[in-house]
Amino acid sequence: MHPSRSILVSIIVLIALAAGIVTFEYGRISRSLYGQAVLTEGRAARDRLHMLISPPLSSLNLTARLLSQSASQDEAAPGLLVLSVLAEEKSLSAATVSDASGVVAMGCRAPDGFLLFSRAGQAGAAGKWTRLDANMAPLGDAQVPVDALQAMGRVLTDAAANHAGDWPAWTNAHPVPGVETVSITALVVSGTDWGSPKTLAFSFGLEDIWRALTQDSPEGSRILICTPDGHVLDPAAPGKPQPAPSASGAVAVANGAASAVAAKPAPAIVPYSMDSDPARSEAVRAWLAAGKPASDAFPFQTAGQSWWASVQPLAGEGSRTFVGLALSREALFGQLFTGGRNLLLAGAGLAVAVGLLSWLAVRSRMRRRSGPTPFFETEQEIRELIDRGESERLEFKSTLRFNLAAGKPGKEIELAVLKTLTAFMNTDGGVLVVGVDDEGRALGLDTDGFENDDHVLRHFTSIFAQHVGVEHLSSMVFAVRALDERKILLAECFRSSEPVILKGGKDEEFYVRAGPSSRRLSLSEFMRRVTGKGGTG
Repeated sequence: MHPSRSILVSIIVLIALAAGIVTFEYGRISRSLYGQAVLTEGRAARDRLHMLISPPLSSLNLTARLLSQSASQDEAAPGLLVLSVLAEEKSLSAATVSDASGVVAMGCRAPDGFLLFSRAGQAGAAGKWTRLDANMAPLGDAQVPVDALQAMGRVLTDAAANHAGDWPAWTNAHPVPGVETVSITALVVSGTDWGSPKTLAFSFGLEDIWRALTQDSPEGSRILICTPDGHVLDPAAPGKPQPAPSASGAVAVANGAASAVAAKPAPAIVPYSMDSDPARSEAVRAWLAAGKPASDAFPFQTAGQSWWASVQPLAGEGSRTFVGLALSREALFGQLFTGGRNLLLAGAGLAVAVGLLSWLAVRSRMRRRSGPTPFFETEQEIRELIDRGESERLEFKSTLRFNLAAGKPGKEIELAVLKTLTAFMNTDGGVLVVGVDDEGRALGLDTDGFENDDHVLRHFTSIFAQHVGVEHLSSMVFAVRALDERKILLAECFRSSEPVILKGGKDEEFYVRAGPSSRRLSLSEFMRRVTGKGGTG
């Protein structure tokens, strides 16, 4: 072969080989980006739902404990409790107090006011339903069948009996007696088992949940709310009418159900194969087939299109409700790239996409936090902070998890760190510095044995979510910084709008700052504080 022709063939082969490598790498990296993007969006959807449910849930355990410890024999007390909860928490569709024999009191939010069930006397006694207006003034009796209330009791019993993991326990979707609002319910048993005196349950309407999830969702996405047995929330399920108000604004209650003058489709939980949206149905099928992954995105095909989805447990281990999101590859590509799939721009496009995703993730997290952007960027700023010494709004910790006295890691060290953080959030905020001794000398985090900065942050986030709650991350910013050539952890907390409880094991504790230390409040002090009737802090 002529030398010039050989050179030309070699060049063509090299170009073809390079194009193949670029195409392969482009496909591999773009798949990774698609997975990361939809995983981020799925977690954002779950976080939006947490913002809806976290205010009432933050006090659920404490309220149930107060209920079980109450010495009052006033038969009206449970009814007053559920009505006061509904008045305070607008996101709730119902609040219920139960015992081993069934429902003791239940308040339900109706379109024109409320319905209240109260059981007279001890277990086994009859009860009655009362209709109330928007100001909770009685309007007369309401007729709701006994079996509707019994069904509600079975839903709570089943959730408590089959619960695994941390409380609260979550039910499957169910109708709320009297108004037929489809809801899911979180409950806490006030004792060691279902036979204990009382149980408190809060219900969230699926329509409100759907509205919260679809807010700020990417265009063309499919919101996924599903159960481990393959049921999915269909926002407009056929044959599932929702009561509509009459001309007077009231909803008639007859024969145990709300009769609608004009019905409209309402969210309902259906088997995934019966979902009205093929993409949502196929996403749940693919999720089940993939083994119900919670930390990885997964691809699937529907109607000749490629999609990606991610699904997250709503309430940690043992959750019976999962939340996620699905996006088509075209929609993901439109989010990540502009200007087509030109391979010559693939490298630059991927780099821009990675940077954009990182920026959006940071911006999204910071937007949900009530304080300033990351702080103390320079070593001089950190030194000036530490030189102030410990105070009501500044505390030092030598380590994050290593007990220096015992010479080994200890859970008590992690809980001491979290105690300070919750105390800051329950008072006026403050800064915690980990890796500095009481005299302000930089010890660093080496003793804790973390592999790198990312490992520090992941461990810190994990223990905070476990013992305080992921919903309270919005009240804090944190970062690893350098001081005297040693790595330290800085966490700035802001005053929370709701009580922040430390869950250290069997007990739940409430701390506030008192000078340069954190003080645990007794139950009576806590109640005086949250009701605004005085008390410490």
